[in-house]
Amino acid sequence: MVNRRHKIILLTIFSLIFLIANITHANKLNVAYGGVFTAGDEKNYPNYMKMKAKFNINKEIANILRKLNDTGKLNFNLLLETDAEELKFDASSPCTFAIVITRDDCITEKFTTNVTGVSSKVLDLLVSELTTKKSTNDVVVYKNVINIGISAIFYQTDEIKANGQIENRHNIVFSIPITGYIFNLEGSKQLSEEALLTHFRTALLKIIEEKLPARLAKIALGKMEGNIIESRDDTIKVNIGLQNGLIEKQFVSLYEGNKKIGSGQVIDLKKKESIVKLQDKNIKITPNTKVVAVNIRGASEESYQITGFQISSKKAKELFKQEEIGPQLSQWLTDFLFYNGGKVMLPTTVGSDWITVSTENAFMILVKDGISYSFQLSKPKYEITLDFTGLADKVSEANKINTKKIYKVWIKLKIDKKKYEKEFDFADAKIIVNDIESYSKDPFLKINSVLVNNFEAAYSATNYLIKCGHKKIAIVKGPDEYISAYDRFRGFLEALKEAHLHIPEEYIEMGNLEYDGGYEAALRMIKKINKKNFPTAIFCVNDFTAIGVKDAFEKNGFLIPEDISIVGFDNVELAQQVVPALTTVDVPKEELGRLAVRRLNDLIYGKDSSKICLTVFARLIERESVKVLKK
Repeated sequence: MVNRRHKIILLTIFSLIFLIANITHANKLNVAYGGVFTAGDEKNYPNYMKMKAKFNINKEIANILRKLNDTGKLNFNLLLETDAEELKFDASSPCTFAIVITRDDCITEKFTTNVTGVSSKVLDLLVSELTTKKSTNDVVVYKNVINIGISAIFYQTDEIKANGQIENRHNIVFSIPITGYIFNLEGSKQLSEEALLTHFRTALLKIIEEKLPARLAKIALGKMEGNIIESRDDTIKVNIGLQNGLIEKQFVSLYEGNKKIGSGQVIDLKKKESIVKLQDKNIKITPNTKVVAVNIRGASEESYQITGFQISSKKAKELFKQEEIGPQLSQWLTDFLFYNGGKVMLPTTVGSDWITVSTENAFMILVKDGISYSFQLSKPKYEITLDFTGLADKVSEANKINTKKIYKVWIKLKIDKKKYEKEFDFADAKIIVNDIESYSKDPFLKINSVLVNNFEAAYSATNYLIKCGHKKIAIVKGPDEYISAYDRFRGFLEALKEAHLHIPEEYIEMGNLEYDGGYEAALRMIKKINKKNFPTAIFCVNDFTAIGVKDAFEKNGFLIPEDISIVGFDNVELAQQVVPALTTVDVPKEELGRLAVRRLNDLIYGKDSSKICLTVFARLIERESVKVLKK
């Protein structure tokens, strides 16, 4: 039985927990909720508009945001219950958050094939599951690919006088791109409109619930406040600058007490102060006027935007229409560069309604409940143009029922202002049912993929080195545009972070996933790292890199593993043939194949058409290249 003293202690603990939780919640930036917009005319988003009418999707989105906010999964305090319009002009909530629908495509394809030659057992299942007539060997399959794109935006609203009337002007402070896909095979009957809308609804709500918090975790939010030092004509000098987190072309707000009276844009940025051009030179400035700016930062300070797209590949031109694939690919790459590349990405102009009004700013038209709103956005520091330069496919395995194809796409990315131009390639393997479907029309979608959990595997490998007593652990990583290499790098960093181990910059070297890249990376380490601070272990994102690293160290007088330990990844055949044999992460190729076959059977027999990706876990193979240090 709990006595009075224990009750008091428990109540005190609960009170402290409640107080801490509320202090943490109070320290977050207050942000009003502006609702859901479409990027341009609502008529261009028929599926979203049908969801809005049938399911009241906007209310469902608000409920998910409320749940994320209540459980602390948002890194700001979202004010859903208060009048957002009123909060737009209140100093306690200097910006507004909104969801913008940018794509709601559905591609439906119909395939018919004759399955003569397929075993009777499989044929019976195919006919019973996929056709309504058992007397025919024709199999009909409908494939649906649902593509949803959104942007989460933070914006500020100001009242301005125009043509004798007071109007609201919206300035986008930051935007976060997110894409999502759903794929399914439906047999001989096409999806009904109700079923299709249900799939759309599931995909959209899943993006909000799962992907949005992950994207928001990539940014930091805060608020800056300052005073006006000097005022002249249509400009003011303020006492906040670069060291406070202000950036070039940023919009700031002016408040008298808690009431917003106007805004301006940074035109000259210095370390401790800046010059702001007022959007309305008739604003009455007083000694009590304060300047408030929202501090939202991504991984990089420089902003980028995809502004152009073309197809130069002849094969790609035969399969794609530029006006269709351009917006899709631009949206996908915008999301990829933000989430995987750490770039601050503005919404792409490809396929969107944009109006450029000056060398500094542009406007995009967003629509909510049939009303159009003009949103101002600072032009990016760097504009990106894309060129679809190549498309290839190759059969890697085939039998009577299915074919495994490897697709490769080449995209050239060009940034004129940086004089930067590079061609990237993206590869993907897909298993397709013979003569029923062809994925050459959508090589960007990771459909029916069977993948290795690269993040977890790299995390475990790094943890193994830590348990062996290593504290100075370096890495030779691969190019970030390769998702597997990037995920292995992330897993490595996470293990060090959890062990509270610091990694100096000189411990991170870039390779090219080949032997020569590992060899040269090791030589750079030997040259630049002081012997006192030299790492005791190196994790390499693949075996060829690791073998190159091993050879470079040995040729420079190091003993493996006595002087330095090495761990690789992939368990290629050569890993067990080198001396000493390489400790590495084994990729379970047989398991990958087994899951691929199981996935194919699920599709053919209609057991499961909703899951599109299977993940297998790799395991560490301990050999001779790691030394256990004395504690």
